[in-house]
Amino acid sequence: MISAQAAAIAQQGYSETYTRCINHAYGQTEVLQKCVDQELKQHKKRLKKSYRAYYKVSGQHQANVIQQYELWERRVQSQCYTAMDNQFGRLQQSRCVLAQVIEQANYYGTRYIP
Repeated sequence: MISAQAAAIAQQGYSETYTRCINHAYGQTEVLQKCVDQELKQHKKRLKKSYRAYYKVSGQHQANVIQQYELWERRVQSQCYTAMDNQFGRLQQSRCVLAQVIEQANYYGTRYIP
């Protein structure tokens, strides 16, 4: 069973820096994109770390963990990457990917707490 403190650590959302950045972008697409890109970079690192930890302790179920991750990647592709070829479309795609990465990192984080 996971303690409340450990669960709170595992369940992370958007950083304060990201929230401030978004709030001060005043709708400027280029600035918003930079905010999302920076936040996405941090959460991708967290996803990678939590996935590796979860994979390492999954024992005989490692093949299932790999398959689950591949299915998640396909879901992100189908949900987030539509044929939008403008700045706003790319921003929406990035925001979608960011939300998916946070969700998946939280999932792995609740499965394995170091």
